[in-house]
Amino acid sequence: MADKHLQLTVRVEPAYLANVIKLSGSLESSNAEEIYQEINQSIQQKVEIIVIDIKELKIINQGGSNILENCQRIAKKYGIQLFLSREFL
Repeated sequence: MADKHLQLTVRVEPAYLANVIKLSGSLESSNAEEIYQEINQSIQQKVEIIVIDIKELKIINQGGSNILENCQRIAKKYGIQLFLSREFL
């Protein structure tokens, strides 16, 4: 039987005026803090674009969906473009 609670892994790959936040595993409300920390670091670095790569996520529950919506609101507040991607290279 597969483990229902996969650990979330967060990796940030800086690019020119952007950060790519690569997620893998399970995105749920219990691991929101890791994502918010990376968003806040991107804001402090004054990036213009944040790409959240969700290609390797196995599970996104309602809490995870809410996290992504909140990230969009936070980015917008600071004038940062935020994109979700399943195909980022």
